[in-house]
Amino acid sequence: MHTEEAARMVNEITALNFFNLWKEILLSRKELALKNMRHPTEFTSFVLSDENCIITEIATRLGLYCYTDYYAIDAIFYADEDRTIGVVQNITSVQNIKIAFEHENVWDWKLYNEVAHLLITHSDLKVLVSYPNDDYEPVFNYLSEIVKQSKHSKSISDNENFLLILGSKADFEWSGYIYKNGKWRQL
Repeated sequence: MHTEEAARMVNEITALNFFNLWKEILLSRKELALKNMRHPTEFTSFVLSDENCIITEIATRLGLYCYTDYYAIDAIFYADEDRTIGVVQNITSVQNIKIAFEHENVWDWKLYNEVAHLLITHSDLKVLVSYPNDDYEPVFNYLSEIVKQSKHSKSISDNENFLLILGSKADFEWSGYIYKNGKWRQL
């Protein structure tokens, strides 16, 4: 862990805490975020890969590490104890994932790929961020049906550990939803 305080925070990784951190960090960088949101490639870099990207700050604030493009997952968050034992320090190999994170600029039916990918990834929290258009409900409901069909849906519902964050590029508003009892429940 980065610090003793951060070590205590790891136990507090919840969908609500992640969502609140997401909003807080993006709000603190609102001007830069709005500039980048107009360009999907730049915005993805702003979230995932720039030197001071959003996920790096979230990981730091949670007392975790993050690594991008881990077995095609956009990003994973992990702690020291999650590292695979006996692997050289400069190689990222983990046996446990605290948070699996997917970011998708396009809101359409192809989001099933992101949801399915998160569902087959064993992690304490699954997070998908996307930006719906005006007619978002059909895809929104479809995504909950995909989770519902998973053999892990009851566990995901009970643990409230699948977070869907929807962002509005027009008014810079964020909505968080957890999968609960077969549908998305707003936080």
